[in-house]
Amino acid sequence: MPNSQVLRDRQKAQHGEFFFTKFILPDTGTVRKSPVFVLSNPADLNDDDVIVCKCTCQGPKSSYDVKVQLKHPTYIRTNKIFTISRNNLIFKIRDYSLPEEQYNEIIKLIKEALYIKQE
Repeated sequence: MPNSQVLRDRQKAQHGEFFFTKFILPDTGTVRKSPVFVLSNPADLNDDDVIVCKCTCQGPKSSYDVKVQLKHPTYIRTNKIFTISRNNLIFKIRDYSLPEEQYNEIIKLIKEALYIKQE
């Protein structure tokens, strides 16, 4: 059973935060643990699900990948967006916030990946 801090962090997980999470790989059914970048709107705090971008330590595979420095060099795959249960969030990655310029680049790439018209 997760401790009370983890439960609070899960419930308050919001846009711009990084969490370590578990995914079930559809091909094999195996569980994989990986960081994610939270996209959910702060107004969605009562939702049981959270929208995230996949992150990986594997090198970039497309122009949609943005390198950040968590514990290890990590790439946010801005074109790999998932909805997962908040219960799959294992813990919040603390003491890291994106510089504004890098955050803006990530949002720009997400919009391009989703083909959202830029203003």
